[in-house]
Amino acid sequence: MVLRTMLAALLGAAPSLQAEDTGGNADANEEIPNVISYGQRESLPDNGLQTLLAEQFAIGGNSISDVLQQMNGLQLQPLGGLGDPVLVSMRGASSQQTRLLIDGIEVTQSQFGSYDLNALPLHRIARIEILNAGADMSNGLTADQAIGGTINLVTDHQPDSPDTHVRAALGAWGTASASIDTRVWAARDESGRIRSHTHLWYEHQRSDNNYEYPVSSPEDAPTERNRLEPLRNSEYRRDSLTLTQATPWARGSLNWQSERKNLPYFHRNPKQNDAALDSDILRLQLSGNPALTTGNRPLTLHWQLFHQRHNDTFKDPQGVIGLGVDDDRYQYRHSQFNFGIVTRLNAAWTFGSGIQLAHQTYHSEYRNDADSEQCTNPLGNCDSFSWLDQLQWLTQANWRNDDDTRHFHISAQHNREQRGQRARKSQRQKDVTSWTYPSVQISWQQSHWIAESDWLWRVSYKRNSRSPTLYEQFGDHGLLVGSPNLEPELGRTWSLDNELDTEWFQLPTRLSLNLFQRQLEKAIVPVYSSTGVGRYVNTHSATLTGLEWQWQQNLPLSSSHWQWSLAGSHYQSKTDDPTNKSFDGKHLAGIYHIRLIANLDWHIVGRNHNEADTGEHHLNLSAELADDLYTGPANLPAERADQRRLVNAAYRYTWEDGNTGLRINNLMNNRFNDYSQRPARTRYWTLFLQYQF
Repeated sequence: MVLRTMLAALLGAAPSLQAEDTGGNADANEEIPNVISYGQRESLPDNGLQTLLAEQFAIGGNSISDVLQQMNGLQLQPLGGLGDPVLVSMRGASSQQTRLLIDGIEVTQSQFGSYDLNALPLHRIARIEILNAGADMSNGLTADQAIGGTINLVTDHQPDSPDTHVRAALGAWGTASASIDTRVWAARDESGRIRSHTHLWYEHQRSDNNYEYPVSSPEDAPTERNRLEPLRNSEYRRDSLTLTQATPWARGSLNWQSERKNLPYFHRNPKQNDAALDSDILRLQLSGNPALTTGNRPLTLHWQLFHQRHNDTFKDPQGVIGLGVDDDRYQYRHSQFNFGIVTRLNAAWTFGSGIQLAHQTYHSEYRNDADSEQCTNPLGNCDSFSWLDQLQWLTQANWRNDDDTRHFHISAQHNREQRGQRARKSQRQKDVTSWTYPSVQISWQQSHWIAESDWLWRVSYKRNSRSPTLYEQFGDHGLLVGSPNLEPELGRTWSLDNELDTEWFQLPTRLSLNLFQRQLEKAIVPVYSSTGVGRYVNTHSATLTGLEWQWQQNLPLSSSHWQWSLAGSHYQSKTDDPTNKSFDGKHLAGIYHIRLIANLDWHIVGRNHNEADTGEHHLNLSAELADDLYTGPANLPAERADQRRLVNAAYRYTWEDGNTGLRINNLMNNRFNDYSQRPARTRYWTLFLQYQF
């Protein structure tokens, strides 16, 4: 199974603890509406939704993780080089308890419960939306259903953008990428404005990933423990092609992606190793948001159709990674239909309601295992078929007063699920489970103008559940044994968010302070035996208390602009599990309990002797210190990761038709073990160029 392979070849340690959701407002373009958009074209943290636009986040990063790792309250957990997973957690929740959407569709695979945050290139993203409290929504489809929070990546094409974008990048360890995004067709009205258009986008990305790694038992010298060697058989390649059609009434997108990830054997780093995971992905998404009027009352409909086909092939012809020669096939299918309706009753009240239907299936086939069809060995491979049907109904209401200083939001969801597993060639269901559970979110916010300062506070409560993934519940009969009786985990979170915009020494200043407490029941955690075989179990309960703060200041000058910020997140957690004393009273695993971030941005406009603009220079420096991360629920000394210390630098020069620059990650070349208990990547650089015409 794929995740068994990834655990053995990539993680090398037990996974972390904890997962789920979203929100937004539709953002309509005057000519062609963005039919899949869940935010507003400016940062509006006062409604629980923070939006980052492309012109904001493109300055200091080359990937989504570059951008999000600078956000307070978000923790990024990369696993090695290009093509390896990059997970994200929000407000002390685990990566499973944090929901990731692309254009409003959840991309977390139900079979694995994990995702690669950088699978979508940064330049394809029009905006990033971060939601961790109740927010005003206008689509009737989404709300903050996640225990931690939600990140939505919006990929829209504006009709007034240049016809063609060409990008190229080179980096450390043989990393290179090239892409082209071009408008292949457009229909205009009588005034020349674009009414419909078609975009074609292609990208190729590759990396040798042969960074130096401390091999614990080198193949040619087993006694020379932790000898630094370039990783072998770690190459990665990805090709992606996307066709997008936008009209005034609908939008469609067809994406094909092919990946090949060679899998190194970190323990011995042998020269003879041909293990590889090949993936072929096809996605189709259609959506629309027609607007109607009934009885002088505006009415907006939102609909989405989504289908994804994901085929994986894992081959290890020499039996290096697993316990023998592997030739395995995995198929994942995900189909979903969303429909929502929103109406405004008056100037104060807006109501929305929606329904979501989803069907997911997973097939596994182990061609070199003689008894995999019978599934009789609980620790052996199993040619299995598992499925999941989901039905969700959502309703919400938003109220604003006349001067827009008070906001009230309430939303509720009712979820029904049915899932099961059987041997792939059998018609009898081995395990069938049905669940029904509600979720609710309530928030009240108020703003005040006091002594030339704008103060906003918001109190919110949410009760959310996360059902286990198919992988967590049914396992793979390999490194993970199924737990058919595994139950959904429940999170209850109270939050108090404060933000103050003022002037400090005549400089624009923003201060924020967020307090929250989360109670978890039946939290899902991994338990591994001494042989490395594990399973997921429900713990009794856990509590997490958090404090997040940020101080940001601007220094605008005549031709340049400076901005600096300091931020911190401090969490205290405790588990209560009388049934397992080794877990009782311990910290939650999988999150840094202490994290400090510092950022410095400098922006200057270049001018010639005629005072005409010649371009803009952007410089970004960031530093991060994180500590107190445990990789196992017992908090043993061997389960504690190293202190994480990172310094990153980025320079970008922008002119009318393009930009170029250099980014260096881990500038000080610090070496430390991450949450997987494996050494993180050392210093690496990326040189990039973009041109548009």
